[in-house]
Amino acid sequence: MKKTLLATAIILALAATPTAFAKGKPPPHVEMGNNLSFATKFVPNAINAPTLRLACSTTPTDPDGPYCSTQFPGYWCQKTLAVWQAACIEGSGPGPTTVTALWGNNLLGDAPLKAGRPIRVEMVLTESGGTAGPGYIVTNLTPELEDRLATYGTDGAVQNTDYVVFDDGARLKIETCVDTGCTQTSGEIYEGAFIPEINSLGKVVYGYNWGTAGKATAAQPGIYKLTFTAIGTTIDSAPGAQPCTVGNCTFVIITVTQSAGGGGRK
Repeated sequence: MKKTLLATAIILALAATPTAFAKGKPPPHVEMGNNLSFATKFVPNAINAPTLRLACSTTPTDPDGPYCSTQFPGYWCQKTLAVWQAACIEGSGPGPTTVTALWGNNLLGDAPLKAGRPIRVEMVLTESGGTAGPGYIVTNLTPELEDRLATYGTDGAVQNTDYVVFDDGARLKIETCVDTGCTQTSGEIYEGAFIPEINSLGKVVYGYNWGTAGKATAAQPGIYKLTFTAIGTTIDSAPGAQPCTVGNCTFVIITVTQSAGGGGRK
């Protein structure tokens, strides 16, 4: 009888507190955006730029708020309640803003590009011949992890760099080429807005993920021409790439090769 009563009491206790033992979803977590860590110039303004954590100001804002965790003492982390911001300015000034346009390293021959796999297309603009501006050094605190899982943070150390530039309305075009020199194109893969974002280091970059919607949208083996067109700035140079003969743009020609095994499984 006593065993029966004890068993009944345990069952009732468990039924009365289901949340203590349930394998439900973790509590909701609000992930904040990245803090701007490189001095940045917004042309003509920051209205259509990636969302800033703080109002744009020529005076940088030192890190404030909670530290990352006990694991990284003395560091404030991206995507948390901690906030900081590099110096930033709006407007093109009295004359045109000239920029250096730098394509992502993977498009300049630093990495093999395989068919059927996503290709990251990136562009960074920096002001040519301008003055340096203050920002903050952001470090990958977990370099052993994949970049998308890594933790980035700053200890407040200041860095002075050329101004990164946001050019509102900049565009990207991806075309297929007839030959290796791309003297003629034979089709258009994409033509449209080049979306800006603030990456984990706190820098404004333009990014396009080619082929992430599935193999049907991924690049096939062949030669491709990628063209970046500036709208509110003037491209002064594009290291490792080529300038357009007509228009305010720069382009790279890339080769996409067949993946090993053709994507099949032996």
